[in-house]
Amino acid sequence: MRKHFRTVALGVAVAVAVAGCGSAPSATGGSVDGIPDSPVVKRVKEAGVLKAGVALFLPFVGLDPATGEYFGTGVDLGKRMAEKLGVKLEIVPTDWDVMVASLQSSKIDVAIAGLFVTPERLEVVDMYPYSTMGTCWLALKTNDKVGTLADLNSPDVTMAQQEGGGTYQLSLARYPKAKQLTRLVGAGAEFANITEVKGGQADVAPFDSVWVPVLQADYPELKIIPEDCPKTTDFTAGISTAYPKGDAGMHQLVQVTVAVYRDEIEANLRKYSAVEYLRP
Repeated sequence: MRKHFRTVALGVAVAVAVAGCGSAPSATGGSVDGIPDSPVVKRVKEAGVLKAGVALFLPFVGLDPATGEYFGTGVDLGKRMAEKLGVKLEIVPTDWDVMVASLQSSKIDVAIAGLFVTPERLEVVDMYPYSTMGTCWLALKTNDKVGTLADLNSPDVTMAQQEGGGTYQLSLARYPKAKQLTRLVGAGAEFANITEVKGGQADVAPFDSVWVPVLQADYPELKIIPEDCPKTTDFTAGISTAYPKGDAGMHQLVQVTVAVYRDEIEANLRKYSAVEYLRP
């Protein structure tokens, strides 16, 4: 079975974060099973549907093109949240660059894509991390400009990035001198950044460190920075579920669901990080 996925993301570490980001709002109104009847929770219950935004990014979200079904750690977590509210889960495919805006405009009730926690996002939505990630970089072996992380912060280095992604936001802060070659994420864009590195349009592209075995086998012409990835990675960021800012019910829903299904989450992270799921 072929699986579709997003290739340029941060590397997974099975260690799971336990603290939430953002405030824990005060509850108002009634509650069911300990979940406050907040504005978003009330809206979800009235509709009978929890609308969950996704973008392809294993081990959190994948797509089986043979069945059209989404799968992954984030998808299973979304199902558990819907079960807890007694509603159905509706998967809403959403581009990375509009994921947060979709939460703000109520097009989705929760983002289960596995978003990186960044200061920019925390200004406008609440996020609850349940995993941590690190990132590594790809470059042509013949490219002498880049060999270590210290080489990346240079005006002579061009980074191929997915616009709207957490990697892009973190790269802007850590490597302000580097040039950014960005593209919107869309269907068929999974390998775009690697293609740009191979074609010489960019010097480096970030990738999820869980991909090391696949990338080493499929792209022998590329080198990995740092060379001992995934033992050593670049960024480390929380991977989270995001929800509308200040909503007490959604905060409690996510927090309780992550706590109850901690073992399932860790098992799914290991399961969907296997090469059989990562390789297209």
